[in-house]
Amino acid sequence: MVSAEHHWDVAAQTDHVKWKGKDVTVNLADPAADEDGKAAYARWVNDSYWLIAPLKLKDRGVHVAQEARKTMDGAECEVLRLSFGQVGLTPNDQYRLYINPATKLVASWDYMPEPGKSMHGTWDDYQKSGGLTLATDHKMDGAVRIQILNLKVTAAK
Repeated sequence: MVSAEHHWDVAAQTDHVKWKGKDVTVNLADPAADEDGKAAYARWVNDSYWLIAPLKLKDRGVHVAQEARKTMDGAECEVLRLSFGQVGLTPNDQYRLYINPATKLVASWDYMPEPGKSMHGTWDDYQKSGGLTLATDHKMDGAVRIQILNLKVTAAK
């Protein structure tokens, strides 16, 4: 099991992350070039995507295309396909988000790291904190589980 603890300070543009015996604060606007700085930044990029992917749809370089509705996990969903214009750590990755039309929340997604390869992940246990509604439980292909524990969002002062 992999566990990571984050203290993300949006205003300061830093993330203090602890994982695998490491304890690193990374400047998100200008990550350090050393091995620990790169690893901490990569950990933040990956983990923050599981937390706030729907909020990143309007980021620079993110391309969003609407696809035909699809029944997924027993419900008819709106479908958004995400691709990236040479941004981020893995610009060739693509995602297909399945949106519950009644709640407008992501119900699940397909992660497509390369053509012909796809992994399905759930978005469950939505919790409200600091004015945001965020999924805190994810299962990838029914085997890997990603949980966001002790979520706390506070407004900047």
